[in-house]
Amino acid sequence: MPANNHLIEEIRYFIQNEPLPGDAAHLKMCMTRRSVGDWKSLQPTAKTKICAVTVLLLEQGSDLVLPLIQRPVYAGVHSGQISFPGGKKDPEDPTLLYTALRELYEEIGVKADAEHVLGALTDIYIPPSDSLVTPYLVYIPQKITYQPDEREVVSVIDFKLRDFWKPEAYKTRPTIHPDKTEWITPYYSLQDKEIWGATSMIISELKEIISHKRPQGF
Repeated sequence: MPANNHLIEEIRYFIQNEPLPGDAAHLKMCMTRRSVGDWKSLQPTAKTKICAVTVLLLEQGSDLVLPLIQRPVYAGVHSGQISFPGGKKDPEDPTLLYTALRELYEEIGVKADAEHVLGALTDIYIPPSDSLVTPYLVYIPQKITYQPDEREVVSVIDFKLRDFWKPEAYKTRPTIHPDKTEWITPYYSLQDKEIWGATSMIISELKEIISHKRPQGF
């Protein structure tokens, strides 16, 4: 039996039976403008891109690891960022779950089936790219060899899930917005990487779900 089987079942049960803590959890990792003032005004429109990402949990010894990818530097709003594998729903994709699992395979070479899916987390709107993202939580009870797409992924980084509970992992920094106002950006700092924005907000919701039964993490 995998070392974290009980935790995985707790997560699965919560997602399928309890109200998701999305908005409250997301706010904990929001930039200042989202958390005070116009959170509700930042909403998708008919032109918004519909996307999905995979939040992948893997067993590594007695730990659960959360692999994230580093995007290449390019002329776009998410250039160089740490993120989850994922992308835009193609017209031929039958469902958003299909999109998430397709992107997981295309970007890092990991195949996952419906039996690995624990459920969907709360949708999150990303204003800079005008994207509405549905995160799907996927658990595979073993370590995987990644095969990253060289065009879309600089590297795949395994983060121990438990490390996101460390007090020193949470940090903030000032950010100058294009309108010249100063915002405060919360982020997770692990392995010399800054994990912020929608990625950190999704992780915050996963933490809230786990903390429902395990307030101090695990």
